[in-house]
Amino acid sequence: KQWTANLHALGYKALAYYNSYVSTNDMRAITDRDEGRKNGYFVKLEDGSEFDTFMISAGPQTVATIDMTNPAAVAWYGTILQRSIDMGYDGFMLDFGEYLPPRAKMFDGRLGWEAHNVFPVAYQKATFDYMTKVLGNDFEFFVRAGYTGTQAVSTMHWSGDPAASFDDSKGLPSQVRAGISA
Repeated sequence: KQWTANLHALGYKALAYYNSYVSTNDMRAITDRDEGRKNGYFVKLEDGSEFDTFMISAGPQTVATIDMTNPAAVAWYGTILQRSIDMGYDGFMLDFGEYLPPRAKMFDGRLGWEAHNVFPVAYQKATFDYMTKVLGNDFEFFVRAGYTGTQAVSTMHWSGDPAASFDDSKGLPSQVRAGISA
């Protein structure tokens, strides 16, 4: 709280890092994992099992995806965002959103191949709606994944993790192409 208060006193805003996942094996997230599982807030697979994926973000871990088609899960996600707002953060870098597999089964009945493209928009809309509700229009977030509709709920986009180089596939030339394409 003091860090964000210091930034605010200097006229700056502070952004935190967020994604639509809850770690299933990091003990710091066990309460959220257990609550999400108990209430059915995570994306399932067609066989009814929880969809978990491995990623390296804050270290190697397995994560469950919050099902943004479940209104109760969206409300719960807002309480998770509120933790950062309570610490004085003014917005977020919303990472990921593109890992929904074709065999997923969403709360609203759609399969992953049907929901894959719109999932990032639902995730971003959940964030936008919550932030608007609690902060009015005094917030910002930027996103990586997107689809038709993203522009209505997010004002900034980034292309992923570019390299500080002139490499054609991941450096400055690729960023120029990404910007033109956007």
